[in-house]
Amino acid sequence: MPKLSRRALLAEIILRDHFAPKLAKDKKLDLVPILMGIDEKNWAAKKADLLKEVQTAVKPLLIAQDQATPDDVMMGLINMIDGGAGAVPDPTAPVDPNAPPAKPGDAPPDPNAPPGEKPAEKPGEETPAAPDVAALQAQLAKAPPDVLAKVAALLKGGNGAADEPPPFPGKPKVGGAMDEKDMITKPAMDAAIKEAADKARTEAVAEVTRNARETRDAERKVRPWVGDLAIACDSAEAVYRTTLKTLGVKNAETMHKDALEAVLDQIPIPGSKPPRQQPIAADAAHAKSIADRFPGLTAIRIQ
Repeated sequence: MPKLSRRALLAEIILRDHFAPKLAKDKKLDLVPILMGIDEKNWAAKKADLLKEVQTAVKPLLIAQDQATPDDVMMGLINMIDGGAGAVPDPTAPVDPNAPPAKPGDAPPDPNAPPGEKPAEKPGEETPAAPDVAALQAQLAKAPPDVLAKVAALLKGGNGAADEPPPFPGKPKVGGAMDEKDMITKPAMDAAIKEAADKARTEAVAEVTRNARETRDAERKVRPWVGDLAIACDSAEAVYRTTLKTLGVKNAETMHKDALEAVLDQIPIPGSKPPRQQPIAADAAHAKSIADRFPGLTAIRIQ
């Protein structure tokens, strides 16, 4: 990914967040090519051209009602970036009484420098101009709240996440230590692991025992039909399915496992006598016809 300067990155964040809710569906705004090559030295000279290029790139991506973007709003967003590359003084920080008053063009003070020490300047290095706080505040007043929060984090040198969620019950503090009552000790963790392992071992043994018992019961049941199976089976389902295949039952290979035992019960055991059929008693006279039972029915005609 191309690397942008700090000022170009700040401009990309502000402009992208401003236009994000205005983009048409499935449209994506890429300002990186426009901002490539912009740095502290050429920022002032390229602001006007940047305004035109951004308007050209954004216009076809906006929804219909947001096609017209006022130039003063666009220029206001770009002017917000002025002074963003330097550090903004912390109003709560102690003031050094021996420090000289700040002048236009002075470099921002180093917060880690000893009191009274003037920042060193490198030969040939251009010192960026100090930000105009009043102008910056006027431009910030026009920006949406979410953009203000991100700009403030960048200007203050904050390293917080840009997608920090809003406060909610139980939200942990950023950088805060975990409460000791919520921490899990090593003995407690070892006990939980041992309990889970013992439970899994007990369930596995029970499952193996149940499967072995059902397999032996199935082998005893099929013995009258096929004797002792020559094929080792590891489940009752395999025992019944092998038995039905041996007996030549169709679809024994694909039959549902719950139907295997029931189908086997319907097959006569080889060598056994079929059950004797009990005769059903019947009257000697045949049943009368409906005409004999209802004599007047023949007089009815259906037109």
